[in-house]
Amino acid sequence: MNKYLKIFKISIKNNVTYFKDFIIGNVFTVIIVIIFFFLWKKLYAQNIKTGFTFQEMMWYLIVGESFTLNYNRIHRNVAQDIKSGDIAYKINKPYNYTLYILFDTLGRNLLDFFISCFISFAVGIALVGPIKGYEFYYLFFSMIIMLCGVILNHIIHITISLSALWVEENMPYAWIYGKIVFIFGGLLYPISLLPKWMFKVNFYMPWSFVMYHVSKTVVMFNLNDFLFTFLGQVIYILMFLFLMLTIHRRGVKMLNVNGG
Repeated sequence: MNKYLKIFKISIKNNVTYFKDFIIGNVFTVIIVIIFFFLWKKLYAQNIKTGFTFQEMMWYLIVGESFTLNYNRIHRNVAQDIKSGDIAYKINKPYNYTLYILFDTLGRNLLDFFISCFISFAVGIALVGPIKGYEFYYLFFSMIIMLCGVILNHIIHITISLSALWVEENMPYAWIYGKIVFIFGGLLYPISLLPKWMFKVNFYMPWSFVMYHVSKTVVMFNLNDFLFTFLGQVIYILMFLFLMLTIHRRGVKMLNVNGG
């Protein structure tokens, strides 16, 4: 485990150099939040029923926007390793290839995540102010499920990227998953606004534990929702971690049988 933590630390150190680039990259996030502000303000003026106050809805969307990290790098790197043949060398290194990708990418994206949170939350306070009645200690529990959501999303993306072992081009599958999170995971709006049957279907899906449950619990915090979200995330993290390692093991076996 120590070697993966070292990979994580090295990735953070390497990407601190691009600190200004991360800040500039989050300008787009600010623009999106401002667009959401005027869009939902108009909708709430028409007495739309969402189960959220306007302020809660804005904070829900702001929390969700902090999760819009760069995952395409995972799929591009895995596909490039397989197409170029570098995968044959990397799988023989003294570390698991998929775990290397996980900790290396987390080192980069967590830095971006914290910068995005800081900027998004600052914009949120400027636009709608802090949530009424929100206790400061909620942030500790909120950060736990937010980080678990980021980790779960990384593992899912790596699992999907391994499809390149068989089809080489993994971006279509990554694109489909991204749109599922966008529409059915709660990034664009709370999935509670979906038709009732569709809401029930998506409520227990992994993408909801990446986005919807996290954002809702952070904004409308209570201990039961936190425990439900955290437990669901842990279960899905373990499931997809097992799936990721299993697919990797079979892929390595296939490469060895075919002569690398």
